[in-house]
Amino acid sequence: MGMTEAELRSAVPGLERVRRPARAPNGAMGLWRQSHVAIDSWLVDQTFYLDAEGLRQIEWLVVPHDGRDSGSSFSGLVTGLRQQYGAELAARQSTPGFVQESASWVAGDMDVIVSRSGAPDQATVRMVWRQRVTRDASEL
Repeated sequence: MGMTEAELRSAVPGLERVRRPARAPNGAMGLWRQSHVAIDSWLVDQTFYLDAEGLRQIEWLVVPHDGRDSGSSFSGLVTGLRQQYGAELAARQSTPGFVQESASWVAGDMDVIVSRSGAPDQATVRMVWRQRVTRDASEL
């Protein structure tokens, strides 16, 4: 995190400019993406979010493949991150026809978040690495 846009473009081959960038909650814009990237056993579309100071967030959208459904993809990511970072802060809500669950960790100066939401058979799984921002109460 923190690399400039030029450094990112140099370090990550095959980046495509996002036509209509989305703004993250931290104010960074999703300016660059890569489609169908194989990372370990995952196939992901990744988006890189930058602000004036550099790279602030990376988001993976897990692409279903190898017969994995969204539930097994979510569980697999959570299990791997739990092994790496310890116990997660978890939340889950489910109604007929809709599921929403998340797991998050604080890893040094990063927040790591995995989420799953949507119809159970078509839910979207995302994983986000975001630079942690802390504020003193006097700044609020």
